[in-house]
Amino acid sequence: MTDAFETRIVSHHIGGRGYGVAFNAPDQFRTDIVHVLYEADAESVEEMLDNPDTPQGRLLEKPILLPYCLGKTDGPAKLNVTANAYASSLLQPNDSFFPFYCEIAIHPAIYDVTYDDMLEVVKQAEVEVRTLDGLFAAGDIPFKPLPDVLSLDTQGMERDIMQGAENTIRAGVLAISTEIEILSMYRGQPLLGDILQQLNEFGFYFAGFTNTHDVSPYRAPVGLRGKGFPGFGDALFLRRLDTMAGSFPDPAERFIKLKKMAFIAINFGHVEYALQALEGARALENEVDPAVVAPLAERRYFQFLSTFDAAAQAVRRSFPPIFGITKEARPKEAPGTAPTWYDRHHYAAAAHYNELVAAGVPSDTAPELFRLMDKGIERLRYLLVVEPHHLSGRIRHLVRRDPKKAVAKLIYYGLNYVGLAPRLLAGRAATPALAPRIDSLTGVESGYSAVESVLLNHGFGVTAELVRERRLKAERFIRSLPAEMAADEGGPVEG
Repeated sequence: MTDAFETRIVSHHIGGRGYGVAFNAPDQFRTDIVHVLYEADAESVEEMLDNPDTPQGRLLEKPILLPYCLGKTDGPAKLNVTANAYASSLLQPNDSFFPFYCEIAIHPAIYDVTYDDMLEVVKQAEVEVRTLDGLFAAGDIPFKPLPDVLSLDTQGMERDIMQGAENTIRAGVLAISTEIEILSMYRGQPLLGDILQQLNEFGFYFAGFTNTHDVSPYRAPVGLRGKGFPGFGDALFLRRLDTMAGSFPDPAERFIKLKKMAFIAINFGHVEYALQALEGARALENEVDPAVVAPLAERRYFQFLSTFDAAAQAVRRSFPPIFGITKEARPKEAPGTAPTWYDRHHYAAAAHYNELVAAGVPSDTAPELFRLMDKGIERLRYLLVVEPHHLSGRIRHLVRRDPKKAVAKLIYYGLNYVGLAPRLLAGRAATPALAPRIDSLTGVESGYSAVESVLLNHGFGVTAELVRERRLKAERFIRSLPAEMAADEGGPVEG
């Protein structure tokens, strides 16, 4: 075996107008990621080549830009360039979507986005469609390693492109981020269900939506607006780990791929999946030639994973009670042999927990004021620093779909430039800690754990907050249990 395995994470983004990508990792990992962008609009390609020094372009380390229009089969086609150039597609806009609108907020204003003007076709451009499999087979991609991450923002052509990239996907791709439509914005386009079926056949889990956007077919006046309909968004798919041995038979390659999968999963907030991937990598260590994977040690994402994994291994193993099949849920003809832990203890445990919460509630109003201040500062820190640092959406898409987050992301980059972001990320608000006293009454550490601190210190603020929130909710209940409940069969497990 040679040292041919690429240790950088390779991300291919199809529909890369404005240097937008879907795989955004914290800046400290910039040199560990190779970005390859495809853009069908020749004018957009020229503009990007002439103006590489843009805010979005500066986030990428020497991106590779390719002027290809991708699809299911090779051949000529016409690109419908719309009034909103980011909505251009090989498909014709669906005029039945024109009555819909989407409400957006750009502080302090509220705007309505209408689609009859956004989707107006202003011209058509002749393009030559290529398949991703064909480009690799012909050697027309200057960067030879297959992608680890594939992202698509191609206005209804996503399934066609994936069908034309089936060999590439099966042979190397670990994660797919794709635009999805629930309502037909373009004529004849595949919808969410079609994408789910396709990627299930390719061996991927649907990992969730990274964002969704509501639309409404009726534009009511202010004061008469409620919920809209889910219209479109972006979805994440992660390769099933049980397919890895078949796709990557060489232990060294599979070891590297599992490490990459762990980092990608954490980047999107899927910590448990990352832990499973790291466990799979550990099982291969004795089969891997150290010389082959030695270049991994130079990668910052690998160093981060080592620190994260060590912190995770040191966590005290604690699990909530097993819910089981409750008495009321069992059929009368199959009542079971014994009541579950829930049947025996839940209501008494909940009452005991609530008593502890009540015992810690401040009696005067001054602490409540400080609590509200603390909450407000925390929320501001989250909006301006933690959340935008981890937003998977590109700034140009956020401007169109969620301007508040676009502004927050830009503020984050500004704070980072002057050195304030790391300090804000490092700790919580400075006002008195006035969380419910149940933490002190039950011995729960309400600050950041070692794992959460590792995530924070490496730029994964949102994921750290998610892990912390889930930990506190579970630990507060587990540690509030009287000893006899905790020790009863089916109760929480700690060790």
